[in-house]
Order: sequence, then structure tokens, then C-alpha cells
Amino acid sequence: MTTPTSPGLSIPDPLIAPLRDAGYLVNQISAITGAPAPEVARRLHDEYCDLGGSVRRAMREQGIEPHTWSDELIRFYDSTDAFLYETTAWNRSVAKNRMRQWVGRCLNATAQGRPLRVLTYGDGLGFDSFYLSEAGHDVDYFDVSRHGAVFARQICEDFGQSIRVLDSEEAVQANQYDAVICLDVLEHVPEPEQTVAFLARALRDGGQLLVHAPFWYVTSAVATHLRSNRRYSGNAGLYVRQGLRPVDGYWFWNPLALVKSGAAKFRSLGAAVRVGMGGWLLTVARWWSMPHAWVWRQLYRRQWRPWNELAALAEGTS
Repeated sequence: MTTPTSPGLSIPDPLIAPLRDAGYLVNQISAITGAPAPEVARRLHDEYCDLGGSVRRAMREQGIEPHTWSDELIRFYDSTDAFLYETTAWNRSVAKNRMRQWVGRCLNATAQGRPLRVLTYGDGLGFDSFYLSEAGHDVDYFDVSRHGAVFARQICEDFGQSIRVLDSEEAVQANQYDAVICLDVLEHVPEPEQTVAFLARALRDGGQLLVHAPFWYVTSAVATHLRSNRRYSGNAGLYVRQGLRPVDGYWFWNPLALVKSGAAKFRSLGAAVRVGMGGWLLTVARWWSMPHAWVWRQLYRRQWRPWNELAALAEGTS
């Protein structure tokens, strides 16, 4: 269902059309990887039951140390098919869909009825780019994954959405974007400050960065989150040093909205409380993240959307 907001813009269902069709997703992954469709369905079902398992097992098989940046990890990002499974499963979750919808509402609330020029940085398989295009925005997509770019192009072509797939970071021009979306990326990169500076340069004055970066979440479930980045958990200075001011956010900065303006203020008292309290809780997680992980499991991991049709696809009976 699509909810109208203002002329030309809308708030679509965050569970976008490609994510509602298990058979389509299986066939797309099969076409990219060459794996038989029943095998793809089985791996997707396994990932649904154990989010992060595909990446964890692939890293173990290749002898790549988890939570540590290395040349081997760089090559892994470029070549592995494991993220096709992890990203697809995660993007069907209730938690991710709530985040996607929050981003859409945040953008439309400040768009004044006009499409925004948006960069989705590190958007994996392109599901967020698809959603924002469906909402009415002008979207550029970038991700380092070759598989991801192929997948993003295909879902938009098949379902009638229009995005530009950028082939390199050099194609991201300075002062061009009304908004940059960077969800679940910074915890993976070796120099988050450099990445934030790059994204801030891409924004126009008054543009906003919407970011989610669970730096604290360094467990066996997320083998590519870097241990060295835990020091950034709850660290607003990471953004403020690049001229970005927090103006809104969900609890645990999930996500956080910042504006490229020295005069930016919180959009409401509630936003100030959520951002301030969330930042304090995330700072604690630099040293003690067990309660945060427990909350994550209780509130999010139990809220997967049913995906029963994968079992039949895995057996080749559907």
C-alpha cells in the first residue's frame, strides 16, 4: 500500500514488491550466481534462520579473520555471493522495514513536495534505492559489490523504477545531493571519519545525512563489523567534525538524521531526547554491549516476516 504525502511524493510500503516475491528473489540470485534455484532457496532459508551465517561460513572457509580489516576482506567483499543471501534476508525483516519507512517519512517531511536528489551509499542489493524511487525521489545508487549493482539494476528494470547506478566513488560529485542515505555501512569500513567526510562533501548546504551504524555490534553474527570501530559507538563528534548537526533520530540512532548546516536545530524536544539518550546508551556499548545485544535479540530477531514458501522452493515443489 502506498500512502500519499504531498504532490509527487508518497510513502510506499517498505516491504517493496521484489521482497514480497520469494520466487523472484530466488531466480534473480540464481541468475547472478549460476546456482540452481532449489539450492538458492535452501541457502536463503538457512539465512532466514541464522542471519549472518552465509558470510560467517564463507569467511571461515577462506581463512579470513572476522572483525579485522585486511586485503583478504577487501577481495571477499568484491567477489563473494554470501551478501546476496544476508542482505535479502535482512531487508525482509520488520526492523529493516521500519528503518526504511522512517527514512522515507523523514525525507518527505523536509522535501516541501518536490523530489529530492538522493544518494544511497552502500545500498547492497538496491532495495532502499528502489523504495526511494517509488516514493518519487531522484536516486543515485552506489555499492562496492559487483553482484549488488547487477541485482539493483535488475529489480528496478523489472518493476519499473528508475535509479542511476554509479560505477565508482569518483562519480559522486561534491555539493550535489539533498540527502545521502548510509545504512549499515560505516561499521564495516576501516576509516569511518574519511567516509563521513566524503559523504558530507557530497551534500548541498542544508542537505541531510541519514545514517545507521551499529559500531557496538561486534559478535559472531556479524563477522564483517570491525572491532576497531567500537570506539565510534555513540560518538556524535564523528559527524559534527564534518559540519553535520543531529536534528532527529530513532532510539539507538536507528537511524540518525543530521543536517549540513551550522545553524541546524533539533526538530522537536522528543527528537533531542531520543538522540541524547540514545547516544549515551550507545557510548556505554563501547565497553559493555551485552544488554544491547540482548535487546536486539528480543525486539528484532524475533520479528522476522514469515517466509514459508522458501521451504517448497528449496525442495523444487513450487
